Amino acid sequence: MFILNSEHIFENLIQIEMKFDCNLDRQRLRRSLELILVKYPIAGCRFVEDKKKPYFETLPEVQEILRTGSAEEYHAFINEPVYPETGPLIHAFLDEAPDGDRFAIKASHVFCDVGGLKELTAAVAGIYRRLESDRSYVPAEVDGSRGFDQVFRQLPLLAYPKIFLNCLIEMKNLIVPRFTHTLPLKEVPLRPFEFIRKNIPAERVSGILSYGKKHDATLNDVFLAAFNKALLRFQILKPGCSVRTAFTVDHRIWSLKGSAENICSLSGFELIKIDTPFNGNLEETVAVINGIIRKRKSNFFGLNQALGVMLFSSIPYAWTKLIWSKLVPYGIRSGNTPSQISNYSSIDEEKLTFDRAPVKAWILTPIAMTPGFSPAFSSYRGEITVSAGVPMIPAEKAKIGLFLDLFIEELP
Repeated sequence: MFILNSEHIFENLIQIEMKFDCNLDRQRLRRSLELILVKYPIAGCRFVEDKKKPYFETLPEVQEILRTGSAEEYHAFINEPVYPETGPLIHAFLDEAPDGDRFAIKASHVFCDVGGLKELTAAVAGIYRRLESDRSYVPAEVDGSRGFDQVFRQLPLLAYPKIFLNCLIEMKNLIVPRFTHTLPLKEVPLRPFEFIRKNIPAERVSGILSYGKKHDATLNDVFLAAFNKALLRFQILKPGCSVRTAFTVDHRIWSLKGSAENICSLSGFELIKIDTPFNGNLEETVAVINGIIRKRKSNFFGLNQALGVMLFSSIPYAWTKLIWSKLVPYGIRSGNTPSQISNYSSIDEEKLTFDRAPVKAWILTPIAMTPGFSPAFSSYRGEITVSAGVPMIPAEKAKIGLFLDLFIEELP
């Protein structure tokens, strides 16, 4: 994650935004964020590059995590990077308003993934509630693995050769030149950036879920089908191109029963590749996607990239950085840049309760340097928010906005 971030290939920050219909206790919120660094000390560290093995270093003095200010300052906060090399790895902003506060937490992807950010935010809310009755409360430090070993040690030994083979196949697909059908975005600087958000109301979401149930498909199947159909509507498939989309997999769901040992990154992606163009309706496209994913789910879905991460971590960091700093730009130049879509799943209303639960909440996705494209969706109280980071170049921003409209239009 840090390599992609430092090479300005990916803006690896993740954020959760919450809108309340009440005002939060600023001092209690500030204290809650101070105490979260006691519970999860790495959040208050900085990431140190080392030629052999990088590490987290405790900062001699952590700057205040919580900032407050106007709506304009809140907007600027949302659109600014996180710098893991200077730390800390989390930041927060409170926009106080008479009709209710806006509160956001952002974290470096070097520290955690979206599953980890959800756990962190729930912990902040829990400390906030506890401090109302016990101002002297101090949480205990959480101990436990932050690595993929907590997933792999639960698997049978016979799984390892299969996952290793999947890993080799995926690496070949990522490295061997092939043209990938994606948005026709120009390669422009990653910074400065901003976000586009599109809302799908609860009534429409209910209809999408009913459609999936009727066709024996998951929400992910339906969204991937609509995403790929929108790609084909946006630009005609060129000869020799494949429709290849990377889909994020959270390993907490199927191997750890929804909880990791510590705040960490336990997500990977699975490359969904369709060599034969599909020109049918949504139902036919869902069937194609569903068949591919069902087959992969029977063979350790998503763990190939996780194993690749573990393998790269076994060699000197300088080698890993050299490899990835060459491979990714090569993929961009060769037209081998699959889009990536992520389902951040539902945000638990109860776990996000401070004085009251937010009336709205959503998660903002990391940002890929164009022509890469990495939108995501999250749900809260039945609504789905689709988000995408965009460069502040009007033409490219317009293309991404138009594509997201087409994507939502393709949904049932």
